[in-house]
Amino acid sequence: QLSSEETAEWKRMADKMRILKDEETGIYEQHDGYFDLPHVDVKSIPMSQVPIYKHWAYIKIFRFNMIKQPDFLNLPYFFSQDFTMEEKKANYEFYEARTSHESSLSPSLHAILAAELGKSDEAYNFLAYAARLDLDNYNRNTEQGIHSSSAAGVWASMISGFGGLRTDSETLIFNPTLPKQWQSFQFKITYAGSLLEVTVTKEEAVFKVLEGDAVLLNVYGKPVNITAEGVAIKRK
Repeated sequence: QLSSEETAEWKRMADKMRILKDEETGIYEQHDGYFDLPHVDVKSIPMSQVPIYKHWAYIKIFRFNMIKQPDFLNLPYFFSQDFTMEEKKANYEFYEARTSHESSLSPSLHAILAAELGKSDEAYNFLAYAARLDLDNYNRNTEQGIHSSSAAGVWASMISGFGGLRTDSETLIFNPTLPKQWQSFQFKITYAGSLLEVTVTKEEAVFKVLEGDAVLLNVYGKPVNITAEGVAIKRK
């Protein structure tokens, strides 16, 4: 149990934090001084120099604004309700162009946000990248071991990406989408002690309680009571 002194200390630290945001563009600075770093076009780096972190000295890498994963983009994912769609789009497009994706955590996060932003093909490609990261040795380091974080990211890309799941509200939020490459997909999650099944097709999203009591969800911005009989909602 947290003490009042500890929560007061957290509040004191939070109040002193600087929010590094360009008000004109809506883009948040990943760290102090990041906007001042010289730009390098990560898309133009030849495959012979991949993985970059094996071929470039760290002192060279850190001189540029190239990043291997977009740390800031975790915020509009985990705290989705605190950002507008315009802010999400601006920051996604800004940081994706500067990301080498050499971190196994990177493709899945991009897949999740791309799906939310309506960039379905981009989301699908990032999901496929995460799924085949080691199978196709994209980062040329599979011999060092399987990237289990990427495997977990594939699941998150499905559920939080195309399933549209967000957890930063009083109830679970779902905004399901479907890439054109699929006819449907289905997943199960446990929420509030109940096992739920979610099926997404080209026409609808169907929510059903398999075990436990009925639960209240937020689907496409509206409250929906989910029961064992199931509820079919027209896709948006």
